[in-house]
Amino acid sequence: MSPPPKPTLLILGGAGAQNSAVAKIFSNAGTYSIRMLTRSTRSAHASDLAHLANITLIAGDCYDDATLASAFRGVDLCFVNTNGFAIGEKNEIYWGIRMYEIARWAGVKHFVYSGLPYVSMNGGFDPSRRVPFVDGKGKVAPHVSGSDLAAAFEAVTGNKARYEDIPLQDVLNAMPVGKIGSQGSPGYDDPTLKTAPEHFGPWWQIFRESGGNTGLWKRDYELLDEIMPDRIKSVEQWMRKVAYDGKPGKYLTTGLSME
Repeated sequence: MSPPPKPTLLILGGAGAQNSAVAKIFSNAGTYSIRMLTRSTRSAHASDLAHLANITLIAGDCYDDATLASAFRGVDLCFVNTNGFAIGEKNEIYWGIRMYEIARWAGVKHFVYSGLPYVSMNGGFDPSRRVPFVDGKGKVAPHVSGSDLAAAFEAVTGNKARYEDIPLQDVLNAMPVGKIGSQGSPGYDDPTLKTAPEHFGPWWQIFRESGGNTGLWKRDYELLDEIMPDRIKSVEQWMRKVAYDGKPGKYLTTGLSME
């Protein structure tokens, strides 16, 4: 008898850094037949995935009803990671909900939405801690201190390192002032699609305040260990895995340019 067909996993949101990592994990596991919907099958991340086992790349816009209806047919599970940097908060909320609706209509059994906790302060809202691409995910669905990061850098690269808490505004002033994303992205003209300083300023401030998993953004690490026992558990492990040498490189990318 031939073995039963593998369940089909659909990955939505393009072939960027996070989705590529998810695709590689499941390709190595051999558990699923993987479909990845991406705007360009010729992008750098997509090209890296094209030759892997159990992966089929599908060219298409995941922010389109007809494309989603077609992509979800025959799918058992899906992993969704929308790009708030490119489409803005309003569009991310809309498409997160719409993707779920179409997946339910198509009979998808498991819908996993990649998001971060919604940012609130004492049950309310603090405008100075507003991060649009995080808030957009949070409405639909590990933190390291500076000293920890410096220690990991020194341990992996062998170079002496220390953490200096420089004024955040100095960093933001040196960043590009234009919007993140491209003019062809849905919602590019929407006011919730912010500039790099407007996104990263509040984001980095929250990271400053959340070292040791004690701030606004917390993770259930016991649950994460149960889901993926061999996950990367520290920034030092990640540095070793990617052979980090302390030099600039494309270790984490979104496929978007901020130039």
